[in-house]
Amino acid sequence: MTNRKYGAFLKHFLYFPLLLSFIACKDKNKPKENEVRNEIKLEDFCNQALDIHKTRINKFSLCFGENIEKVYNSERDKIAEFYQNCLTYVYEITRYITERKTIEYDGKKAYEVIESIKDILNQDCKEIRKKPKSILILIQKNLMELQKTSFYGKLKEGETCYHDLECSPGLICDGECPGTCKRTKQKEESCQEDRECSPNLVCLNGICTELGDEGKFCNNDFQCKEDLACIRYKCTRLKQEGESCVDSSDCEILCSADKLCTILATSEEGEICGIFAGNRIYKICNVGLYCKEMKEKEGEKQTAQNFICSPRKKEGENCKEGDSCDIGSYCSTDEGICKKLKKEGEKCGTDYVCDLGLICDKEEKICKKPLNTKNRKPKGESCTKDEECQSLNCKSQICCSPFNI
Repeated sequence: MTNRKYGAFLKHFLYFPLLLSFIACKDKNKPKENEVRNEIKLEDFCNQALDIHKTRINKFSLCFGENIEKVYNSERDKIAEFYQNCLTYVYEITRYITERKTIEYDGKKAYEVIESIKDILNQDCKEIRKKPKSILILIQKNLMELQKTSFYGKLKEGETCYHDLECSPGLICDGECPGTCKRTKQKEESCQEDRECSPNLVCLNGICTELGDEGKFCNNDFQCKEDLACIRYKCTRLKQEGESCVDSSDCEILCSADKLCTILATSEEGEICGIFAGNRIYKICNVGLYCKEMKEKEGEKQTAQNFICSPRKKEGENCKEGDSCDIGSYCSTDEGICKKLKKEGEKCGTDYVCDLGLICDKEEKICKKPLNTKNRKPKGESCTKDEECQSLNCKSQICCSPFNI
């Protein structure tokens, strides 16, 4: 079988789909000593959302011995797009709350969901290495729950609406733009998409039905209960070490050449790392180390010996291309040292020196939030998905909004 470094295998662990409803916050006012903050402020949602993404990426990179700078750079565009969507979404929803007064927000509910996500990510590496896919599925499902519990509409059945969130619980905004608030479908009623069904129901084969137990039909993970995954259109428990498998989608980690789910053994500094199925090598580096690709000689064949566990470089230490600096740092190849990633407002020459979520403004040459939505369609234009619209609300294939954007 073809040899490959395990970084490519882990790539899908380190990023899950962008969710416009993924929002969280960081209180502007530092809490007093021993004071427990139990509410999330709407205006600070996206900063905390970004922190959750960073924590996820950092945690999995540490636990699986990845080169953090390479992971950051591979995730950078996706995270910036997410952050832009989140900022735009919060701006739009804030206008519904303050101008139309049709949506209410529950910061305490949002806090509870965010804390539950943090608890999942606070598990030690030993646990995360056992069940990485299940953990990410739980995080995704908690994020979906965030929108359902944090916002509720005030409009009653039959009233004019522009957004699902404007309608009272148990109702959706149905029809054209604008539409009318209409009750959601109950169990066994016909449907076309999940949003039409009442809470805890999903649309399967055109019928509103309960979330799937193990073995039930599904189209995606969100149609299955708890940490079950949708594998080959069935809600399935991910398999552990030693269980038989068809391919790696069946397993928490991967399916070996013997068609058995396997775990990744840990290597120490100077030892071999990576996934080389032909040699039956399935190893990751211990916490604090990363799997470094050693430079090959001209014409030398790639082997397991080319990948060695190495310590991460600290801020201020000498580094060169291919080295991994500590979390929150990058290797400045011009200066040959590890430096902190730039914060908002700091000077930059390229996106790669800015912290995750920020971009390097080409004109001002400083790290900034990605706020530009000029390339998106204004209200009234045709669309196929929310992300195409300045309002992030594509309704009946029209960019829908009651506001002049």
